[in-house]
Parts: sequence; structure tokens; C-alpha cells
Amino acid sequence: MAEERSKSAVLKRRHDWVARRLPKMRENTEKLVFIDETGLNTKMTRTHGRCLKGQRLFGKAPFKRWGNQTLIAGLNRDGILAPLMIKGAMDRDAFDTYIEKVLAPELEPGTLVILDNLAG
Repeated sequence: MAEERSKSAVLKRRHDWVARRLPKMRENTEKLVFIDETGLNTKMTRTHGRCLKGQRLFGKAPFKRWGNQTLIAGLNRDGILAPLMIKGAMDRDAFDTYIEKVLAPELEPGTLVILDNLAG
């Protein structure tokens, strides 16, 4: 277990989360949105595959356009909300733009947005 779990500030935040916030979230699940991001590198494209014996396997891969791509999206109880794919890694400017231009217009007043671990 992480050593931070026993620190008083962490214990206080955990207690606040469990005692105050979780009950409200359970009452209003339709107002919860979780944001997460995932990424890929096009160098991860498979170079080999399988097909039936005697048949040729065809596939496509980017040619000389290797690089990172990041997908960020909200997830609510009805499905995916406000997905955005960007070329490159997520940074502060891209995140701020996502929140302002893509996610915020999709939200209703009173929506609770929960972020995954984000670097400071």
C-alpha cells in the first residue's frame, strides 16, 4: 500500500470523499461524468497477422507518419461524452481547450466531473 494513505491530510480527504461526496453521487448518478485519457503510438501497429491458409493477408498502416495520438473523453451512465482525439501527447493547453471547447458545451448545470489522476 502507498505510504501516503496513513497521512492525516489524506485520511481527512478520504473521509470527506466517503462520508460527504459518495452519498450525493449515488443519489445523482445521472449527473456524474468521469474524464479519462488514453494514448497510442502508431509504431505499435502490427506488422504481422493471420489469415486462412493459402490466402494473402492485407492490412494498412501509416507510412512514415509515426507518432503519438491521445484520446480524451467523458464517460457518463449513458455512454461516451465529448470525445476528442489529438495528435501528440496531452498538455495543459490541449486539456484546457478540451474542457472549454468540447466538454463544457456538453454538460448540464450541476454536473459533477471527476478526473483521473492528472499530473500537477
